[in-house]
Amino acid sequence: MQVASEIARFRPDDPDELVHASFACSGCLCEPTHATVQLSSDSATVDCHCHRCGLDWRVDLTAEQSLRVQLRPPWAGMSTLVRIPGRQF
Repeated sequence: MQVASEIARFRPDDPDELVHASFACSGCLCEPTHATVQLSSDSATVDCHCHRCGLDWRVDLTAEQSLRVQLRPPWAGMSTLVRIPGRQF
């Protein structure tokens, strides 16, 4: 199955609600059930899955967006299960 790729559309200084909306499922607009953040030195991708409709998608982040997601995660207080390889929570 092919994973859809999207580009995140938020500025690093946007409120959490707008940042969170960048990761919404394109099929049903729900928050992702699972999100795996893949970090690199100059950017990041977030692999998302929606349990409700079964879609998988990837959201590409710029370096600035990546930093925003790391410093102030948009998933705080939400039911999305977030995994960042190499980090302990």
